Amino acid sequence: PPRSTQGLSSAASDVYKRQVKNNDFNNGWNAIGLWAWPEGGIAPSGNYITNNKINNTDFAIAFDFEQYNYPGTDNHIISNYITNASGKGISIWGPYQNFTVKDNYIDNATLGIWIYDNSFGDTSNGLVANNTLKNIKYNGISAYTLFGSAFTIDNIHVENNFIHSIEGAGIMFRDVEDGYIANNTIQTNMSHESQLSGIYAYYIPKTTIKNNTLNSAVGIEVGGFEDSTFPIIIEDNTLYVNDYGILSNRTYSKIVNNNVTGVCTHDKCNMLYLLKVGAFGIFSQEGEVEVSDNKITNFKEGITLVIADFELESNTIDFTETAITANNSEGRISNNIVTNNTETINSYKSEINLLSNNKITEVKVCDDGPGFSEDILNVLGEPYIRSKNKIISSKSGLGLGTFIGKTLLERMKANVKFDKCPK
Repeated sequence: PPRSTQGLSSAASDVYKRQVKNNDFNNGWNAIGLWAWPEGGIAPSGNYITNNKINNTDFAIAFDFEQYNYPGTDNHIISNYITNASGKGISIWGPYQNFTVKDNYIDNATLGIWIYDNSFGDTSNGLVANNTLKNIKYNGISAYTLFGSAFTIDNIHVENNFIHSIEGAGIMFRDVEDGYIANNTIQTNMSHESQLSGIYAYYIPKTTIKNNTLNSAVGIEVGGFEDSTFPIIIEDNTLYVNDYGILSNRTYSKIVNNNVTGVCTHDKCNMLYLLKVGAFGIFSQEGEVEVSDNKITNFKEGITLVIADFELESNTIDFTETAITANNSEGRISNNIVTNNTETINSYKSEINLLSNNKITEVKVCDDGPGFSEDILNVLGEPYIRSKNKIISSKSGLGLGTFIGKTLLERMKANVKFDKCPK
């Protein structure tokens, strides 16, 4: 068909137990489009789309959503060959359950496989497996809801896929419950401008991320609710990264038996003893994290915890500047093996006290660090200062941040004083 038309387009009222197979589609809006429409019916169900060759379309294969319907079930997209999709290679939009997307090949698409629910939370029980996705501009495989939705997509399994994305994440989940991401091979952009994640997933209670192999700027990034009851399981993954290996942000994670290696190659890498290393092996902030039996190699910081409750047990950390950093955090560190590190443990805890009345507000901040050097204590707040102590000066700046902060506070009539906290 000519551009802006569809090869096959059917609405919910007549799309049951059809097979669309062994066709060759070239040039169009949808090659194959099945729609949940008109309102009040049952979305397309029981359909098999198999072994089609599709080239130069906007949305190659689409189970789509126009008006609300009861969920369609048991649809299968298998063994299709898709090239040059300016929009999405395969899309599942709206009320679909018990669907399979497997053994498909997609090359050169803006988005690879796209699962989205902005209706009533009826999308569930999907298997995305054994697909090959190459040269995907943005996210390779994504499953998410309308931002701010009160519902979730449930029980989505993404397994045994090969994904190469250029400007997006390999796999992106948001608002997915009981998800399973396993045995995938993912390659994303690792240039120094890139902050792309191999797996990027937020608000994913009871989800497991297991046995994936990733080459990416950031390996696995997860986040969500600080008080989550159900942990995100991250285990048995092999990660090669130039920035963060595993990032757990404001959630509850169990990070177990992962092999995380810094392999930075661009010209803005962190340096350690003249060698290029990644930034952080495992980083957690404002949540709860259990980190055990991981191997972390070639990073500026091995494991870093900020405002977190933690357990670190039986990890091996090799060739880092600082093996373990725990700031304003509480937890237990036991049975870890630390080798070839400049510093083993760096830990500071701050106390902030606030006193206020009708005339004055006083904020007092103390931490358990080594304190200010005597030779700079009286000049703190001035710019361009250095301690005469070589060890301290090698790890500190020129005082410009303190100078700017003090100046701004004083312009608001505040008094700023620096001193050593009482022991």
